[in-house]
Amino acid sequence: MIYYGGDNANGFKVRLKDNVGEAVQGGADLALKGPWALNVDVKKVFVETDAVINDGALHSNVHLDPWVVSMGVGRRF
Repeated sequence: MIYYGGDNANGFKVRLKDNVGEAVQGGADLALKGPWALNVDVKKVFVETDAVINDGALHSNVHLDPWVVSMGVGRRF
């Protein structure tokens, strides 16, 4: 994951270090009428990273494990 942007909240300046992790994915393409198709995809991501708070005043290990759900419509040419 590459972290970018964000605002300082509650007086804290937090910087997350970029890192890689694992992901589990499942999905399907479903044929619709004619050349159209529907794509459904679900991912569970597991990433650990370090957080530096207020320019090094505090350090913390952060565990992130979001679900990523997506849908799309496709057309064959």
